Parts: sequence; C-alpha cells; structure tokens
Amino acid sequence: MMTDTLYWCWLQQALHCGARVDEAIAAFGSPRRIYEASEYERRISGAFTVRQIERLSATPLGGAEEILKTCEKYAVHTVTPDDPCYPPRLRELANFPCVLYVRGDPAVLGEELSLAVVGARQATEYASGAARALAGALARSGMVIVSGGALGIDSAAHRAAIDAGGKTVCYMGCGFGVHYLMANSPLRREISQHGALVSEFPPGTPAGKSTFPIRNRLIAGSSLGTLVIEAGVHSGSLITAACAQELGRDVFAVPGNILTSTFEGANQLIRDGAKPVFSARDILEEYAARFPGRIDLTAADVPLAPPLEQPAGPPARRHGRTAQKPRGQAPSPAEEVPDPACTVRPLPADASPEMRRIHAAVADAPLRADEIARRTDLPMRTLLRVLTQMEVMGYIVQQQGKQYLAVKE
Repeated sequence: MMTDTLYWCWLQQALHCGARVDEAIAAFGSPRRIYEASEYERRISGAFTVRQIERLSATPLGGAEEILKTCEKYAVHTVTPDDPCYPPRLRELANFPCVLYVRGDPAVLGEELSLAVVGARQATEYASGAARALAGALARSGMVIVSGGALGIDSAAHRAAIDAGGKTVCYMGCGFGVHYLMANSPLRREISQHGALVSEFPPGTPAGKSTFPIRNRLIAGSSLGTLVIEAGVHSGSLITAACAQELGRDVFAVPGNILTSTFEGANQLIRDGAKPVFSARDILEEYAARFPGRIDLTAADVPLAPPLEQPAGPPARRHGRTAQKPRGQAPSPAEEVPDPACTVRPLPADASPEMRRIHAAVADAPLRADEIARRTDLPMRTLLRVLTQMEVMGYIVQQQGKQYLAVKE
C-alpha cells in the first residue's frame, strides 16, 4: 500500500494540486503505471498536455519519498483514492486530489452525512450567532460539519460542532508545518481531536492566492451541501457555493440584512435558487428520507435563540399605573395598565399570513408553542418553522418555560 501511496504522491508533485487526473487514471489504471510509461505512451494517451508530459518526465520519485518521510516523522496520515477512508464524493471530481494529508481521524472523511458551512471572516454578531446555532444543531442531529478553519463563520461552525459533541473536518489552504493564522492554532488542535484537519498540499506548502480556490472545491465536493452564512458578492464563500452547484450538490443560505453589502452574496444565492435556512430542520429534511434512521430531527427543533434570562428576585412589574387595591392585596396582571410607550414591534409589510397570526397571538402575553398552535390553527411543524424564522428576524423572543412573546419597542 505504501508503494501505491508513493506513486500517488509523485503524480501530485508532477501535475500539481488541483489538476485534472481522472482521464489519466482511466487511461493507465494507476499512478504507478503512469510513472513506468514511456513519454510516447503518455503522449498518445491524450490524457496530458504537453507541459504536463514535460513535468512528468522531470519529476523524480525522490521528492515523493521525502514527503512521505516527513509525514511519518510528524504523524501526518496520507490518504489516497485507494484508501477506504478517502471521501467517496471527492472521487467523483475530475480533479480529485491524489493525496490528502490528515491529522486526526481519517475515518471521519468517509462519513456520508457531512455539510459544509462557510461565510465571512469578519462576521457580524448576527451571522456568527446563526452559524453557532445551526452548526451545533446539525452536529447534534448527526451531521459532520465541514469548513475551512478561517476566522469568523468557519471558526464559529467548527467550535459549535465540537461543543455539541459532534465531528468536524477542516480543509486547509496550506500544508502542515507552515505559520498561518496562528491565532486559530488552538482551534485547529481541537479539530484534530474531534474530527480531522486535512490538506491537499504537501507539508511545507505556504498559503497563497491560488491555494484557497483549490481548497474550496474540496469543502464543497466532500459535502452533501453547502450552507452560506453572510457573504459579500466577492466572497470566497461564493466560490465554494459555485463549486457545489457545478457538482450538483445542494446550496443553502441564511437570509441577511438587505441594507448591507456583507449579506449581498448570500441573499443573491437565495434569489438564484438556494434554499433559505431559518432552522437546522430546513436542511435536515432534505436528507432524512435518503438516510433513514441516521438523522435525529428532534435535535433540530431546538430554537436558535436562547431563552431570555430572568432577573433574580420577584418578577419585574410593567411600568405604568395600576388600579388601586385594598392594602395587602396585590393587583392582578390583568388589571395592570400597559405603558403606552411600550408597543409591539410591527411586522414588515411583506410578512406571511402565518407570521401575522402568530404575532397577534403572542402580542400581549407569552405562550407555549402548543397554546399558539391552538390559537392559530397552524400545524406544529409549520408553527416551529415560522417561530424560528421570526426569532431570527427579531420579532419574537423565547422566554423561560419555552414561552414565546412578541418583541416590544
């Protein structure tokens, strides 16, 4: 097996990462056969360009041997297309990687239930919160969270998966052993302990402008779908989404503020056909039938927003005057006079009928989901989806006891 790995490594060195190799392997059967072939055989195969044939002849096997010695010295696994741990979806790519260098558990790469989560490096608080909530819920439901280890959304997704007790995979845009984004070094260490750090680039390869687009196809290609959270029109996350679309994978996006350019790319994806996501269930329901018994949908029903913390001591009373009661008898809540300055935050003009019914039900007092369902005659599944959407949009909040209340201005 090590001999096969040697020749895969040699082929990667000769053709460079990201090169198309499917035709070459189809023509010769194995990288070793390509190495042993004559220049004439390589030419008549039609699988290589003239420049590639020159590089094949000029690349010695010794370079691959040195790379494998380095990997062995620093406990870096090498996973090739012949390895059972190799991601099966990556093998479908025309330019599938010849070698993946891995720290952590290589077996996690073969997990079928994996979803990519990507987005802005300088993420807003809203987007970071959405990434943590969604990635955590997806991980609890049984999905492996795949991302790129960058600051912002990537880090939030990796961290949420780890905290949820799930698995996460980070595809890096550089090789092992280089100084890159050292602030995230502790997180990368945790990722290797709760999943895998992966690179297509040999150890010592620095990050560069060309390495990240090459890396992005692995994030999209290894996953069932790609979730984009906050991305501008020139974001690298859109490259990942485009790779997913080209490969026939699903694309999801979290809706964002239409008044800021940082969400323009994600909103554009939705306009062009990506599925909008308001809860983890919106993603998981796409795969529950394909993977029966393997996805825990109950874990997706946890609301994205945490319940509001209640202050210690007696419950706060509303501001405003209350009707006078005899001494020793407290006024009932129903007799309190609301403060006219404290009004319910209005819904947008384009709010759905379901939103309006829910909003009216919880405008005056907090209610549990089952109580809201009875008042609105909405199916529970629809109700939970719309409740989550309204929480994300900031029109309702969940209080203690899983009660929902309209947001006051």
